[in-house]
Amino acid sequence: MIKLNRCILILIPLLLLPGSSIAYIGPGAGLTALGCLIALLAGFWYLFLALVWLPLKGFIQKYRKKSDVDESNTETKKNNK
Repeated sequence: MIKLNRCILILIPLLLLPGSSIAYIGPGAGLTALGCLIALLAGFWYLFLALVWLPLKGFIQKYRKKSDVDESNTETKKNNK
């Protein structure tokens, strides 16, 4: 059991350390990866707009309209007196 624990403690750091690899990314694969990254960022941006900004914008507009209506009602009441 002790030998197994010792082996695991030795193997885990060795598996986590990156080894050198000799690889070539061609222009087609590189441009595809870049295009996917741009599409992913654009997707997250539109997700942010759809889930956070647009509902918040609608809430702000409703709040402003409500306060404008309240102000016009108070001005009308003052003018009628």
